[in-house]
Amino acid sequence: PLFVYFLGAKRDKYILNILKEQVASEYLNRKYVDKYFKKKGISTYIEGKTSHICWIYWRQGIICAPDIVKICVSSTAELFKKNEWKVKILDLKTAKEKCMFPNYIWEKYYKGLISDAHLSDLIRLKLLKEYGGVWVDATVLFTEKEVIPSYFYSQDLFVYRNYMNKDNYINISNWIMGSCPNNTIITAVLDILLDYWKEEGITVQYYIFHLVYKLVTEKYLDYWNSLPIVSNIPPHILQGELLNNYKKCNWDIILQNSCVHKLYWKLPKEIGNNTYYKK
Repeated sequence: PLFVYFLGAKRDKYILNILKEQVASEYLNRKYVDKYFKKKGISTYIEGKTSHICWIYWRQGIICAPDIVKICVSSTAELFKKNEWKVKILDLKTAKEKCMFPNYIWEKYYKGLISDAHLSDLIRLKLLKEYGGVWVDATVLFTEKEVIPSYFYSQDLFVYRNYMNKDNYINISNWIMGSCPNNTIITAVLDILLDYWKEEGITVQYYIFHLVYKLVTEKYLDYWNSLPIVSNIPPHILQGELLNNYKKCNWDIILQNSCVHKLYWKLPKEIGNNTYYKK
């Protein structure tokens, strides 16, 4: 029984997290994913071009954002604008105008049943389904100043693949996503999450987006395996070094490994002057 494994895993956080993901994944698959595909069937995937729109979202508006967010957003906007892409920076008000969600989504959000993170998951899916383009989290730093990585838009769907641990239930990172409008996988994930939030008032697992995404890709394995495979490990190296002492030789290696860097905005009040963050 699973509860026996939970008891045995209490001292091993990694195993416990995997078990939680397994239970949540099985629940989501049984109650929502399988039901969705029994009703809709396995549709032919939609091919198309990724629209040249870059989407960025910060709930309070960039003017109220921490410095690290402002720096990241500036690097993204500069790169995409230089390549003649439209850059749309949204706050909660403008995102609400763009995303015509059912009323129950906003009601549950304002009641605190849907968190900011999970609302953001719905917003990125809705924007990509309706308009296409590339979604970039507000905590992504670009050190490339000239060329947008072509794998963002060379095919009709892109996400970084999860190689950061041996996790059977999460296969992607969603902080950068590229898509043509009405992409089959994007549409299915959005529809299933909307079904979930229509019925549920709690989050069965924090990474609900990722669990559903993995389950949906398993329905379209040939298509999924034909898409660009880019690891999410190199873009996380700077994140791990951010508060460590800066070394020029290591900085050069970080940049050689990736021009895209997923950072974080919740920083301690006291940060050393010689850190990568300060530099």
